[in-house]
Amino acid sequence: MVLLGKAIIIVSNILFGLLVVRALCSWLMGSGRSWVQTIYRISAGLTEFLVAPCRKITSKFNGGMFDWSLLLACLAIMLARDILLKLIMMLS
Repeated sequence: MVLLGKAIIIVSNILFGLLVVRALCSWLMGSGRSWVQTIYRISAGLTEFLVAPCRKITSKFNGGMFDWSLLLACLAIMLARDILLKLIMMLS
């Protein structure tokens, strides 16, 4: 069970980091650097399965220029991690 808990923490940290990288690269896309666009495409490809449902939810609330779906995806990751870790602790 400890190994499963560590795996959940590692995966959630990786996903959270990819979302942060995605957000930072989206702000730097206008710089014209191809490596920023490449990193953005990779991080977006790996996190779109989380962001797309969040975007559907946040599209109802027009947030203007800020994309709230990334923040919601980060919160969902943290919430899911905490719930899974508590379930593992209860079962062990």
